[in-house]
Amino acid sequence: MNASRVAGVSLLEMAVCLAILAILATYAMPSYQAERMRAYRADAVAALYRAAHDIETRAADGEWQEGSATLSPDLAQAPPGVDAVYTLSLAPATADNGGYTLEATPVPDGVMQGDVPLCGDFVLDATGRRANRIDGAVRDDRVAVCWDGAASPTLK
Repeated sequence: MNASRVAGVSLLEMAVCLAILAILATYAMPSYQAERMRAYRADAVAALYRAAHDIETRAADGEWQEGSATLSPDLAQAPPGVDAVYTLSLAPATADNGGYTLEATPVPDGVMQGDVPLCGDFVLDATGRRANRIDGAVRDDRVAVCWDGAASPTLK
């Protein structure tokens, strides 16, 4: 019996472990990316509702000047308090929007640019209408996926 023999991991065992980890990562990454995008969409939706609540509260208190009001800086991005993934903007009243329209737009060259073909910009107006602006067109058919977190459909 040789007392100087040291137990360890062989190169072959290490390669097998790394191969197994690589395979697991290959399957896990798309799932992780999809969940991350779903979370950022939820941040955009929550930011729009926070901004709408702020506007409605200011209107009830008589502090809202339609057409001249702006969003406060703490309500102008999603998620709040960290690097912005979406920026929020406020459009004035039209005949159809009930007094204002809020829009959450993905930051240019940001992490949600890959989501633009599916969800684009999130649009919420004073009537409660939820929609998405994709290639300039306001669409209601993506609300279940983009606003409510349903499974993503194939793009049309």
